[in-house]
Amino acid sequence: MDMFLKLRTEARQYELTGYWLAMANRFDMVEGYNAMIARYEGTSSDPSELVYRLNQTAIFLYISARHEGAEPLCRRALGISEKVFGPEHPDIAQSLNNLALLLDSKGDYKGAEPLYRRALAIYEKSLGHEHPWTRTARENLDNLLKTKKKSWWKSWK
Repeated sequence: MDMFLKLRTEARQYELTGYWLAMANRFDMVEGYNAMIARYEGTSSDPSELVYRLNQTAIFLYISARHEGAEPLCRRALGISEKVFGPEHPDIAQSLNNLALLLDSKGDYKGAEPLYRRALAIYEKSLGHEHPWTRTARENLDNLLKTKKKSWWKSWK
């Protein structure tokens, strides 16, 4: 887990992807990371750290186009966050945003929109309207609404 987090940085995440490509079909990435998380859970009892690690793993699976493995981790991180932090904490908004991005990229706009809206509301309330995370959440929602509008317009023509 510690090595994964060192390689999961913005600067090195594609190096990590390269390692997986070099292993070709000998190992399953999703199974490997699920086993890594299970081992971590056996040694730690800090739920906020588990949420962080679930989110980091889900993000990496997402950028590696392993959506089937990323979604359960996003949902799990969100569930733990809600129990630990309560419904209005910025960490919940982060988990909501991550899950919404994943659903959005899969074309599940109906599932993503309420998550984006909830994340934005939490960020606005806890961090203010001009915080960078609030602006990002607003942009994510705006992009989704534009995509939905274009999709509707094409289907109507």
